[in-house]
Amino acid sequence: MIEMSSNPVVVRLLAVWALALCSVASAQPTYRIEPIGIPDLTQARAINNQGAIVGDLSAADEQAILLTEDGRVRKLSRKAGETFGKAVNASNLVIYDALVGSDSHAGLWDAASGHFRELGTLGGAKSSALDLNDAGRVVGSASLPDGRLHAFLSDGTKMRDLGTLGGRNSSASGINEHDQIAGTSQRADGSSHAFVEQDGRMTDLGDLGGGSSTGLDINALGHVTGTSSPSGRKDHDHAFLWDGDRMIDLGTLGGKSSDGWALNRFDEVVGISRLANEEDAVAYLYTGGVMYKLMDLLDASGKDWSFLITAYDINDDGDIVGLGVFQGRQRSYRARRVSN
Repeated sequence: MIEMSSNPVVVRLLAVWALALCSVASAQPTYRIEPIGIPDLTQARAINNQGAIVGDLSAADEQAILLTEDGRVRKLSRKAGETFGKAVNASNLVIYDALVGSDSHAGLWDAASGHFRELGTLGGAKSSALDLNDAGRVVGSASLPDGRLHAFLSDGTKMRDLGTLGGRNSSASGINEHDQIAGTSQRADGSSHAFVEQDGRMTDLGDLGGGSSTGLDINALGHVTGTSSPSGRKDHDHAFLWDGDRMIDLGTLGGKSSDGWALNRFDEVVGISRLANEEDAVAYLYTGGVMYKLMDLLDASGKDWSFLITAYDINDDGDIVGLGVFQGRQRSYRARRVSN
């Protein structure tokens, strides 16, 4: 039997600690949401730690846009079939895929100078850029002469093949400031697993018991989010957080599946999850061990939003970009954290 202390100082301290623990357990963030300023913007894909946002305009001339942290809008015409605005770093370098003949090549766009730099391939016909860090190093996938696709790392002048986990194909989808790279690779048995690559070594992150996983983003701590099939549920994936030692199942919002698309340095994850009705998938925020429906975290600014469809990215301030339904129309949004 544990005896309670009769010391009044100890009693007061215990009361304060208990109150603090209750506050932490019950705390949840509050968000103020706003539509991205250009009505025709269909995809706000990424936000950096300075608050700059990249995305695509579905205008007649198919433009990409960069919304800078000071509110300026940069537009860039593009050819049909090209994609821009997948990610932006602190220097407002933006990755894009450019058409070269009928194939796409990964590239960098410098928003300040307007300069384009094509990054080439691994000897094959095509490549695709998926992320970059503040040093301007780009990761993605590129084809080899025999048609296989391998993950790559490019410093802007040379593309390095990152190899695989023993299978034919791989792809890199996230890179942090320590050049730790997250992605997905086939293994020798044909299954696919998430990986972390650093200094030429590719580490298999395993799965949640169902035999497969996909790595989609990596934060400053080297932690990874993505999707994986749980044990006994090979037909449905759950979002996961790999914390450097183990893969944690983030669960769902009541449905059978969820995806982890991005995370920040505090291991806060955003993505989409099915609801219990299995018909609707909505944006979520995972923080403090809890998955929240993002719509439920909005303050009064959310009154004109009927649905938040996706949450694509989150920065270290906790700001989120994605797609929702605003006044009856699909609109991209920025959700700014206003309290914890």
